Amino acid sequence: ENLRLFDIFTHKHWPESRYDVHLWTIPQEFRCSMVLFLTIAGLALVRTRVRIITLALLVACSFQADAWELSAFWSGALIAEANLIRQEQKDNRVKVDPFSDEEEEPRSQWSTALTYCGFVLSLFLLSYPFQEAEFAPGYSTLSKLIPSGLRKEERYRFWHCIGAMLMIYTTSLDGLLQTFFNNSLSRYLGNISFALYLMHGFTLKTIGYVSVYNFWKITGKETLFQYESGFVLGGCVVIPLTIWAADLFWRGVDVPIVKFTRWFEQSLLPYADENSDPLLIEKSPREHQP
Repeated sequence: ENLRLFDIFTHKHWPESRYDVHLWTIPQEFRCSMVLFLTIAGLALVRTRVRIITLALLVACSFQADAWELSAFWSGALIAEANLIRQEQKDNRVKVDPFSDEEEEPRSQWSTALTYCGFVLSLFLLSYPFQEAEFAPGYSTLSKLIPSGLRKEERYRFWHCIGAMLMIYTTSLDGLLQTFFNNSLSRYLGNISFALYLMHGFTLKTIGYVSVYNFWKITGKETLFQYESGFVLGGCVVIPLTIWAADLFWRGVDVPIVKFTRWFEQSLLPYADENSDPLLIEKSPREHQP
């Protein structure tokens, strides 16, 4: 039984959240973060080629071992490694004169077109059906390529993970694609995303279900149009309230906790002042007395 503590492919043995069903991802994210931290620490000093091959093998093994969530974390490290390599190659091509006004050489049309095609393909893969994909046009062939190690109810996650990997990588290559995620609205939604994740279950169960049932009393639900109208009208009520509740949580809980954690971290570093970054400290700790 104790050996299971060292088995990283045991996500299905974790109990479901007792607070809200959708919060099951929190322990998974913590576990995968710890696994990723150990992986990066273990591969930090090896050759780049060895690190890339090892990460790619871990991603493949995690799918076959029914641990799709680990593949998402390891693939993130793989994409980050690829981006670092690309940036290093870019820096090596810089002219000796750092003050040159010459613009960077533009990407070829084929490279740009391939990036956009990859992004569109990622959207297609992320739309892989949860159920009965083998009967869906365009996805029936893909359903036959899913690794056999994944459980039947989790098979769709393979193509969702591949689609997410492809979207992140292609977006990192093109500035135009990044504008979809760098604008003020996207950044705001990113700030409150964790709060949305925590609050949407509460608002759905307290306001969402009640509002839909009450709208059904007005629209009826005998026909498909009436049935769906109740959902749409209920969404018009619960979605703004969920965003509002998430904003309150973000401002009142999330931001203060981050600020406190930052302050606490700085208070433990005797050689760091309030405005310095502990990762970019110029002086060596040896220069300071304990």
